[in-house]
Amino acid sequence: MGSLTLPNLLVVDFTKENMKPGSSDWTLACKNIKHALEQHGCFVALYDKVSSELHKAVFNAADELFDLPTETKAWELTMLQPLEELKVSLSSCGLMGMTLSEPSFWVRDKSRDGEWIDVEFPPSSFVVMAGDACQAWSNDRVLSPKHRVTMDKNGKDTRYTIALFSFLSKNIEVPKELIDDENPLQFKPFGHVDLLNFYATDHGRRSQNILKDFCGV
Repeated sequence: MGSLTLPNLLVVDFTKENMKPGSSDWTLACKNIKHALEQHGCFVALYDKVSSELHKAVFNAADELFDLPTETKAWELTMLQPLEELKVSLSSCGLMGMTLSEPSFWVRDKSRDGEWIDVEFPPSSFVVMAGDACQAWSNDRVLSPKHRVTMDKNGKDTRYTIALFSFLSKNIEVPKELIDDENPLQFKPFGHVDLLNFYATDHGRRSQNILKDFCGV
């Protein structure tokens, strides 16, 4: 078996020797991932090619960065909205996103049925999440999940997350294969950059359904 299911969230082991395109493990994993993205918008990927030494070095570097004097950090200016004014999660912006977190912290993911699911990071794991663009491309089959971070019970430790996003330079549109009488077209074609720009508008920041407001049919 190339994957196993923890309570309510899929874990796919990409470290298995037989996890290659065309194998039975790969086919089963694809089927399970499709179901996980439709129901939860994410899954946990086990991948041991990122060493524990590199993992520790990255988060140690983050400590060093945030420990810099205030006057040093003030040299870097940004034109982005202050964090507290952004209502849209940054990890919703991409087509797909991968999140690396420290194992002592948890992510809570909101599934399609509205329930919050606690997601614990096993060693050598990433959480792979679908973004809004992926939900639009899939004609609303894939879920772009709402998610939040929970701290340890004492709330004393610093928590870092590193995310990698994927973006498309071409227009995004629903494939004809995903449109039928039971699943009519939900979204018009759009440019990914245009969606990102819409997030920063007043309308985008107030939106309760960013995709419907931006490109809904």
